[in-house]
Amino acid sequence: APDDPLVRGAYGSYLLDVGDAAGAERQLRAGTQCAPDDPVLQANLALALAALGRWAEARAQAASAVARAPGSLHPRRVLAYVALRSHDPVAAEAAARAGLARFPDDAELLVRLGDALRAQGRSDAARELQILQLRVPGAGAELARQIVAFVQRLRQIDLYKLPGIAETIEWTRALMALDKAVLDPEIVRHTLGVLLKYQDDIARLQGGEAARLLEEVPS
Repeated sequence: APDDPLVRGAYGSYLLDVGDAAGAERQLRAGTQCAPDDPVLQANLALALAALGRWAEARAQAASAVARAPGSLHPRRVLAYVALRSHDPVAAEAAARAGLARFPDDAELLVRLGDALRAQGRSDAARELQILQLRVPGAGAELARQIVAFVQRLRQIDLYKLPGIAETIEWTRALMALDKAVLDPEIVRHTLGVLLKYQDDIARLQGGEAARLLEEVPS
């Protein structure tokens, strides 16, 4: 049915995927006229407008979708994305933080937050520390600082799989569960399996390499 918002939305999303942003806008706009309260249609229309370079309209559309459905994840992802692509990293950071307050484990919002902080010129370590403190607010300042510094050094080693922010967060939570306030060689050695996912990587760090890296962490 031509006036079915589901049909319009599905076809509009398809057109967006194949690169026909103008056609996608027409279909999605028609869909929102049939279902003006549908936040997913609104968010996808924002993506179509962004693909056309109409950034102000895209941001307004995405913000409207979030306002209509604050508990919906997709519009929050779109708002952070559109803000970042329109060269407003401060707004992108705010959108990503607001989204993570409701969806704390969403990987895409974490990526958007990291990209927004990077775009503001913050170093990788400072950016990761901010994300870690946001995601694990109960971690002590000294423990969080040591964790980020250790992981930053760990990523300079040729491992099969370098730990990302998700592994850093998981490791922090494990250390907190063990009531650790600072890192020490023994606890690092015993918890490497949380941070590293491949046995060969863990074995490489077990022979004193982890202790050496920990010594390089500024006191």
